[in-house]
Amino acid sequence: MGVHILRPPLNVKQKDKHHFQDDGFGFPELNVFDFSDAVITYDGVCISNNELIWESIHLHRDRVELCRLLAAETYTEKILLLKDSNSYLIIHSPFFNIYHWITESIPRLWMVKDNLENLTLLLPEELSSTRFEEFFLPFKIKKIHRQSRSTNIKLKHLVLPELKPFFQVFDPLVLNQVREFYFKWSQDLSIKIIKQNSLSKAYLKLTTDKGKAIINKAEMERTLISLDFELLDTDELDLPTCIQNLSKVDFLVSLDCHELGYMQFLKQACSIFELKFEPGNDVDLYCNRFWHMASCLGLNYYYQFGTHVSYAANDFLTKGYAFDLKLLERNIIKMLNQPSMV
Repeated sequence: MGVHILRPPLNVKQKDKHHFQDDGFGFPELNVFDFSDAVITYDGVCISNNELIWESIHLHRDRVELCRLLAAETYTEKILLLKDSNSYLIIHSPFFNIYHWITESIPRLWMVKDNLENLTLLLPEELSSTRFEEFFLPFKIKKIHRQSRSTNIKLKHLVLPELKPFFQVFDPLVLNQVREFYFKWSQDLSIKIIKQNSLSKAYLKLTTDKGKAIINKAEMERTLISLDFELLDTDELDLPTCIQNLSKVDFLVSLDCHELGYMQFLKQACSIFELKFEPGNDVDLYCNRFWHMASCLGLNYYYQFGTHVSYAANDFLTKGYAFDLKLLERNIIKMLNQPSMV
């Protein structure tokens, strides 16, 4: 078990310290396992001998219970049997978004990088998109079996790189090795940067994950633009260009959303400013994931919490978030003027 000592946010307020009370976290050494006659659900949950394979799931309490139920139901559903003798590789989890892809699936692929020519990757149909598959390019994966939606598959030989047990736990060595690997790959391609001088100050789209509405998004964007920040739209760029641009950024601002997983490709000593949502309860699995990740990557971390507000939408009163614009400006100016602490 390794231990990472966390650096507190560089603008932490006394009233917020209870949100950042962790001194550090332990991270396990993950291994690669082989299983015979395994069943793989579309969500990436693995079963062998009618038993849940723990190394294929997250160990948050609610996730364990959900996966147990899923495993119990699997044998009541149709199972596609692959009769060939290929060794199949699985790297996905039930969360089909860019954050889990970058922070979990790609590190799992990294674990077996030296044996990929002997493996066939099992890839769910939902992850068979240009962006997700672009991450395979430097690995030169040759064999992919695409798993149809809602289909469970039984196969003779499964190669399973262990899934990290908790969302907010990272192995710093692996994160940094993966960053350097993609940096070298994108640089070798001699990709043209969007602007000759590159984006020193950038922000990601102020778009939240499902269930969170930002009431003053337009005003926030105007504040960022007034401070010379420019939009870096990761959806509009191919992956090598996206990585090249991120690697040139000195200051990045983003909401707490899955897209912030792209911080994987910021250079060491870059400063990141996270617009956070105050957790509604003590079981918020995501609340400090980006602080932990930034610390592992050697980034300067700043934050600001949004506040709950109510607003009218379609004749209903709906809850959303708003961010104090004056505080936002002060916080960002502090970030721009404060020397790197890395």
